[in-house]
Amino acid sequence: MENYFQLNDEQLTVLAVERDDEALAVLTERYMNVAKYIASSFSSDSEELSDLVQEGMIGFLGAVYSYKKGGEATFNTYASCCIRNRIITVIRSANTKRHIPEDMIVSLDSQRNRGAQELSPEENLLSDKNAEYITAVINSELTDREREIFMLYLAGASYCDIAKKSGITVKSVDSALQRSRKKLKKRLQNEV
Repeated sequence: MENYFQLNDEQLTVLAVERDDEALAVLTERYMNVAKYIASSFSSDSEELSDLVQEGMIGFLGAVYSYKKGGEATFNTYASCCIRNRIITVIRSANTKRHIPEDMIVSLDSQRNRGAQELSPEENLLSDKNAEYITAVINSELTDREREIFMLYLAGASYCDIAKKSGITVKSVDSALQRSRKKLKKRLQNEV
């Protein structure tokens, strides 16, 4: 196993994909602290932190088996992004379930057949006005680049996917999203 410690992450990934358990063990040991570090930025509760670390390691395993050697990102960058995205997804899912009362949850299937004709003319107008207003706020507050990144994010693209599509780094994606959120939050708070 000593030879494995001398290999870089990309080499260990190739071996792990080929079912080399020792290579996977060394790689897992290296990235456990990364998962702990990323999870600690989302929670200080020890029980929740442990759960987030486990979820991060699921993201790590996904990174091991989906990493394309010779791609634009190093394995370290790719794995860190996958760990972070997995933790964020779990937190969003938990928060969504936590804040919606059971009696308010409506099946999408039951809503598919409900067309716009069931809305009153007033409801249709309000719905259209809200969509126009939100679009206008986004268009007026965000730069073209921020708007592009923000819309990709709203469409469900991961930070890594947005970075690839936009030709920028994951860090730049995160920065653009943080700026966008601040701008939109400030604008919406000023109007309330």
